[in-house]
Amino acid sequence: MPFWSVVRSLPRREAFAAEQLGLRGYETFLPLIPTKRASAPLFAGYFFIRIIEQWRVVNRTLGVLCLVRVGDCPARCPDNEIARLKALIDGHGFVRLPDRPSKPGRHVFKKDEGVKILAGPFQGVAALHSGLSAAEKEILLIAMLGATRRIRVPAHLVVPQ
Repeated sequence: MPFWSVVRSLPRREAFAAEQLGLRGYETFLPLIPTKRASAPLFAGYFFIRIIEQWRVVNRTLGVLCLVRVGDCPARCPDNEIARLKALIDGHGFVRLPDRPSKPGRHVFKKDEGVKILAGPFQGVAALHSGLSAAEKEILLIAMLGATRRIRVPAHLVVPQ
């Protein structure tokens, strides 16, 4: 009976490995998210493969490190999880994740919103909000030394201007 499993690829070789497996007749699913430059895998180093019969050849495919296994058998990924991921794909082929929920009591800033820094080396400096880093720090743009500089400030030290 066919099932979905997970392949671990060489670093930054997910698309190549998925293509090689496609040439061998396997159905693969590599969910992508948009980035500033182009796109990136939703799960870096991993993608999904539909196993029908033979699976041992997967480990000998170019770009593949291994098939994720439980003991000696490929790990199974529920069909409904793959369907749920595929349902999130937009018209451009990218997975559109829901917005990150804001923490209670925390102001959610809009891009280019004026903010003020409460403490630290830039205390009292006015800035423009530019985004949120992966480390939960606010990315701000400040005017300094005749140029615009990007700095990261802990979220609790930034308030609307």
